[in-house]
Parts: sequence; structure tokens; C-alpha cells
Amino acid sequence: MRYRIEFSKLREARFVSHLDTVKTVERALRRGKIPMAFSEGFNPHPKMSFGSALAVGVTSDKEYLDLELARDWEPDRLQEALRQSLPSGYRVNRVSRVSLRSPALMSVINRADYLVRAYLNGPVESAAVSELVRKFQDLPEIRVEKNTKKGKKEVDLRPGIFELSGQLQGDMLILRMLLQSGSEGNIRPEDVLSAFNDFGKLGLDVTTAQIHRLALYVFDGEKMLSPMEG
Repeated sequence: MRYRIEFSKLREARFVSHLDTVKTVERALRRGKIPMAFSEGFNPHPKMSFGSALAVGVTSDKEYLDLELARDWEPDRLQEALRQSLPSGYRVNRVSRVSLRSPALMSVINRADYLVRAYLNGPVESAAVSELVRKFQDLPEIRVEKNTKKGKKEVDLRPGIFELSGQLQGDMLILRMLLQSGSEGNIRPEDVLSAFNDFGKLGLDVTTAQIHRLALYVFDGEKMLSPMEG
């Protein structure tokens, strides 16, 4: 049986890497005596796959994991076993059965919704922020330089920024971003923040920005769906 699990990565776990999160979940499954299904071969491993990996330092409301079990468990039972076995910093929100024929999470998730908070180093008017957001979105290209395994590469962020809004809260700028995610490419919120900061000459403290992923979505060309609906 395959199960889809929605979980949150909270502030206590924000510096845990994706690889260590995978190991944490595997330990929780063993601790909870959950009957995992394993791959075949010389090095069998649990049959589980995650949605879009979360960067170190980023918290999240809704992350996703597909897990195969060797025998059928009620979703409520699996949810409770994971709740009791996972360490502080992780919270299981929902569990549901999905078909073994369902496509992999990474192949269907293609949108990520972020909330980014960054401190301002000087006064900025609220109306000025709204105007900057509008002009930023009207740019035909938003090119940034990224480090890759083959060296530095220039990429255009603009096609992967679907929605952007901003507001002031005291001495902090709050940006809401709906960005491309998944197998077709990922747009990092920190790159969007840096590009917006450079464009608006805002003097944001980018290095201490707080990034929170609100949700991951499947956009089917007409509507936005939760992966739990898959």
C-alpha cells in the first residue's frame, strides 16, 4: 500500500538538511514499528519519496512524502505512529492512501508558495513598495548569476515567478511569492529576494531573511491542487 503524508517542518528543525530529514523519517518509521516496504538488491532501502526538497534554514507548513508499506494500515494509525515517533520540529498533518500507479510527487508538484521576511536598513514608504513590486513584475527578464557544478551560470527568473506581492510591517518587508518548483526547474525565493532588492535599491538585509514555505501545489493548467488530492 502507498500512503501520502503531509507534514510541517517547524522552527526547531529549520537547520536540518533534506538528507537528514530523510534519515529522521526513516528512524521514526523504525521506532514506530511501521511495516515499511523495501527495495530489492544488495542495499535495500525503504520505499519512500519526498516532494520538492526544502533548503536548510527554511521552515514549512506543508511538505509531502509518499511511503509504501508491506501491509495495509489505517491512515489514522499511521499518522498517530509517526506523531509519536518523529522528534520535535516535525508535525504530521494528514495521511491518506494513494494508488501505487500515482505519479511521483516530484513529477507533479510544480508550484511553491513562500512568505519571505527581510529587515530594511532604512525608511521605505508602503506605496513605494507596491509600485516597485508592480514594476519588478513588468520586467521582461530578471537575470541572476547562479553557481552550478559546471561553474557560474546566468538564468532568467522571470518565467518562474507567477505571483508576487509585498507589504511593510514595521522595519520589515514581507514578500509573498508563488514560484516554479519541481522537475521542470526550481526558482529559489532567496534569488527572487536578492533580485528585488537590487532592482529597488532597498538595502534589505538579505542574509538574515526568514523564508517560510506555505504550501506546494500541482497546477494542472486550470487550477491549483494540493498534492493530497492526487
